Amino acid sequence: MSQLGLTSSATTDNIIDALAARYPAMLSTAMFKSDYPNIKFGSTGQRHVYTVIFGASGYVSIQDNDVSNGITYFCGHYGTNYTAWTSSKPMWKLVGNGLGTGTLSIPAGAEEIMIKTNINSNDIILTQHIPVIALYTTSQSFRVGYYQTSTNGSGAIYNITTTGVTFNNAFLNGATVTTTTAWSVYYR
Repeated sequence: MSQLGLTSSATTDNIIDALAARYPAMLSTAMFKSDYPNIKFGSTGQRHVYTVIFGASGYVSIQDNDVSNGITYFCGHYGTNYTAWTSSKPMWKLVGNGLGTGTLSIPAGAEEIMIKTNINSNDIILTQHIPVIALYTTSQSFRVGYYQTSTNGSGAIYNITTTGVTFNNAFLNGATVTTTTAWSVYYR
C-alpha cells in the first residue's frame, strides 16, 4: 500500500482512487486488517488478499479473500455507494436448541446441517455434519458417539429427514441420559 502513497489511515475510497490512477484494470494486494483499520473488509479475519477490479462507467468490484478463515467476500462500489458484502462460503446459522427429546425443522434451501450434542449437559460434545442432499423424505437413523472401554462410551441417536431432525436417545457409560442432554442444529 505504501507503493500507492497510502498510509495506515487510508480508507477504501482512498485505495480505489489510488488504484484507478495507477492501474486502470485490476490490482490485487495482500494486507493485514490491523494495519489498515479504515478499510471496509468482508469479515473480521486478520489476513486478507484484497482485489479491486475496475469496470466501465466508474463501477468497481471488490473481492476480499479472508485468508485467515478461508472465505471470499464480494461487494460492488459506485461513487460512495457500496453493496452489502456477500460470501462465497455460507456461514453457519443456528436452527435451534433442544434439551431432551424433540424435533427441529431444517430450513428450506439448507445444503448442510451440523448437529452438536452435549451429552448429559456435561461438556462431552459429539458433532455430526450431514449434506442435506444425502437425506430422504422418510426418516433415517443417524448415530454419533465414541467408545473407549466396555464401561466408558457415549452416543446419541437422531432420526433425520429432509425437513427435520428428531433427537431420540443419548447414553453415557451405559446409562440413559436423554432428558439431560442438550443439542443444537446448525445449517448453511
